[in-house]
Amino acid sequence: ENTALVQFNHRFLGTATAVGAVSLIAIGLSPARASLLTPQARNGLYAVGLASVGQMTLGITTLLNYVPLSLAATHQLGSIVVLTSGVYLAHSLRYARPAIVRAARNLPNQAKPIIKPITNPVVSGAQ
Repeated sequence: ENTALVQFNHRFLGTATAVGAVSLIAIGLSPARASLLTPQARNGLYAVGLASVGQMTLGITTLLNYVPLSLAATHQLGSIVVLTSGVYLAHSLRYARPAIVRAARNLPNQAKPIIKPITNPVVSGAQ
């Protein structure tokens, strides 16, 4: 095991996660898309962004203080918060999809995106 490589991977993935979460908030809450989201999905976006940026900040603070046990343990707990907020966001976006499909049906014909409802052949009876 290469300790330097492990540290690099951890820092790179942590930074990429925080930047991705902030980008997700910016894209998801843009004026064109914000009206399509349910309040739960909006809260999920905020939770993922806040948890990811908080986790990155906590990780940097832990390193700058030479890894005290209390901050290291809190950083480990923060990973559970990031995972939980991601699961909540994924769950809440499941209920945003019908609103997006309804909104797409109300668009003029030239502006309609191609959104087809997902059908499960096992449930619908077709095999």
